[in-house]
Amino acid sequence: MTLLVHIVGEGDLGSDILKLKGEQRKQARHAGVTALRTAAVGGTASTPAEAVGLLLDGAASRDHKSRFARTPLALELGAIQAECRSGQVHVLLLGSNSGDGATADIAEALAALLACDEVRAVLHEQYGLEVTAELRADGNLNEQVGRGDLSSWVESAYGTAADRPVVVSMIGGATMMCLSAMGVVDQLGYDWRLAVAGSPDDDAARLVRRGHHGDAPFYWLRALGYLEQAAAWAQEHDREELIDGEHSRLQGDIDAVFGSAGRDDVSSSVTDEQLASLVAVEMARADNGAGLAVRAWVEKHYEALLAEENADRGQDDQISSVFKRLPGKELGKVLGVVRDEQLDQDSTSAAWFLKTGDRLRPVGNRAVHDAAAPTASELDTIKNVPELWRRVPSWMHWPGRGRVLYICGIGAGYRPPSVIERVMEAGPDQEFRRAVPGGMLEGGGVGDVDFLLLHSVDPKSVTAAEHTREMASKTEGSTAVAEVSVKNYGGAKAEDFMPVDALAESVADIVREALDAKAPCAVAIVGSGPKGVALGALTAAQAWCAHRAVPLFVETSVQSGRNITRSGMQFHRIALHNDAEAALRAAAAASLSSLNLLSAVRVLAAGDRDMDVQAQECDELREEYLEAVNAKDPDAHAGVLLSVMKTVLKRCQGAVGDVDPRLVVVVAEAVNFPRRGKNAAETLFRERYAWQGKENSYSAEWSGIDACGRGDLLRLLYEVRNEVRLTHGDSSVDEAVREVMRNRFIRTSDDFGYADLLEHAIDSVKGGSEKLGIAVDGSWANRFQALLEWAGER
Repeated sequence: MTLLVHIVGEGDLGSDILKLKGEQRKQARHAGVTALRTAAVGGTASTPAEAVGLLLDGAASRDHKSRFARTPLALELGAIQAECRSGQVHVLLLGSNSGDGATADIAEALAALLACDEVRAVLHEQYGLEVTAELRADGNLNEQVGRGDLSSWVESAYGTAADRPVVVSMIGGATMMCLSAMGVVDQLGYDWRLAVAGSPDDDAARLVRRGHHGDAPFYWLRALGYLEQAAAWAQEHDREELIDGEHSRLQGDIDAVFGSAGRDDVSSSVTDEQLASLVAVEMARADNGAGLAVRAWVEKHYEALLAEENADRGQDDQISSVFKRLPGKELGKVLGVVRDEQLDQDSTSAAWFLKTGDRLRPVGNRAVHDAAAPTASELDTIKNVPELWRRVPSWMHWPGRGRVLYICGIGAGYRPPSVIERVMEAGPDQEFRRAVPGGMLEGGGVGDVDFLLLHSVDPKSVTAAEHTREMASKTEGSTAVAEVSVKNYGGAKAEDFMPVDALAESVADIVREALDAKAPCAVAIVGSGPKGVALGALTAAQAWCAHRAVPLFVETSVQSGRNITRSGMQFHRIALHNDAEAALRAAAAASLSSLNLLSAVRVLAAGDRDMDVQAQECDELREEYLEAVNAKDPDAHAGVLLSVMKTVLKRCQGAVGDVDPRLVVVVAEAVNFPRRGKNAAETLFRERYAWQGKENSYSAEWSGIDACGRGDLLRLLYEVRNEVRLTHGDSSVDEAVREVMRNRFIRTSDDFGYADLLEHAIDSVKGGSEKLGIAVDGSWANRFQALLEWAGER
């Protein structure tokens, strides 16, 4: 069976909607609907064949006839016949009950006629198809209302089998409903194609099949800095040629810092260049804690500069690295010593350190101690450090630095306010901000905004485009219009016709050229002008965006009218094919596995409406996590904090090779709170530890891990964090665990690692909560795991 999603419009009456205006158009519509209704009850059309003639050739009078010989429904059935030859066709008639052009009455008249057995028999005789129809006349042009209904209607009518053929009409009806219907069937996974109009004399529509962008998972993983996962995908799918030299170099640098999967031998000779690659990738991703490696790079780069400087100094003039002499290597203390000891020695490394190192210190501190995402000003700081900026990959979008490109079709009439005014006055909504790199950061935004206006050769369309361009300088909004380009796609004058597929290809060529030239970080196609323009722009943008991991949106305008209380712009999350959705899921799963929640929010927000629901859930998890780790009373957030510990434990237990040191920092900062006073009441997360106040001179009898109290175990997690490569040490995670255990005289087995320490701490916190009567809600961990499993589904 083939499902035909037919968007009902006045074209179904066979009337010329381009020439008919005002009262004349209303009269033609009324006469057409009346004729269909009368035929359905056996009125003026004396035979079923005559009734079918009204259905396929139009019910409009000769004076009001469209230039098309056949109605959209006739063209669609002709196309299905040519493709399928025979079989069942279920027509889902979608009318609208909102806006100035509500079509519920036309949909009801068509449904009444298709309900007649005699009419269906004639259709079977003409097309060889068993036609049935289902009426859904209450569609809503407001997407927030209409899209959910549309999805349930399609699925109810057709089920969920992905291999079932679906044809979506792109001939008549509201462009918004056409675009929404296309997005719904794609989201549900059907084998779908669009029916578009050919020439006016055609008996059948032309079917445009969906594109395929099978490499999209690689590009999305790479654009988020998940180089190892991207390379694994390429190898699994025999697409190793996608891995370029820049990718290989960066992945090699990051592997040198962390160790690649399956390796325990993390190098002890990491260079400042390798750490610079890590900083560049992490900051470009701009997630919570992105600046973790900044402090480590500052140290390594200072020591590299110092080594070069000492090579030109005599033996008696050598300068030693202050990092080697200070326990703990806190950057603030090191800066103070360098300022006191080395600045007066004409040290170029010291001068660099005091200038650049001091500017970078807050970036690292906020990442390490507050689990904070970088601010827009901190990203500017990184950008102004040449040694880091040149390491930023060419295929990662620097947050807040890109451009947003709006692509707008311009019809043959200009009606204020212009499309630029409507877009700019509405501004980017929350969904858009979540998907654009840097849109959610403190002080961030969506970047500069460009417009590409596409007009035809029709003089009225040319004039409308120029009027629209002129309004760009007069718009008011949160973001200024950077550039407006106007392009002529050719086409035809209003009284002539150009086949939609030919028009779409002409538009697609222009759009591809514009995208290559502007390289935007986000694209929005405004569903204005002819349908062929929107189709061509969408086809080109889908392919371009899939290969560059750029979020793609469709935006339409609704005007106040029936069942719509307020005019405005609305985003449609319909711009992804199934393979691109799989790419976003893979990228989200990689983000979640590293607890990069902000990255997961951004990548999910680039998907369809259902994925945006998951983005909201992920953002709520992120907000709850940040609130808990920065709380004054951590016990009030015990459920979230314990959930974070359990979540990281699960990641560690499933890790191949050494544990990701970033996860160690996440846990340490999640449980690091000021300790209670000696005489204060017992708490869950603020317990004292045995060596408190004598960290550097502590000695004790050797004891087992089971002798450690809750305060000891939570402190041990923090001290391990101090020894790993991204904070104050230079050790792999399990090396750091063994070193800390030796320093605190705690006896463990040879294979005791970080996961074992974390598991002991979790058990201690759980026991403490029972003792203190503190309720622990573990729903955060459950919600996180459910989200991760959803993202990992294929």
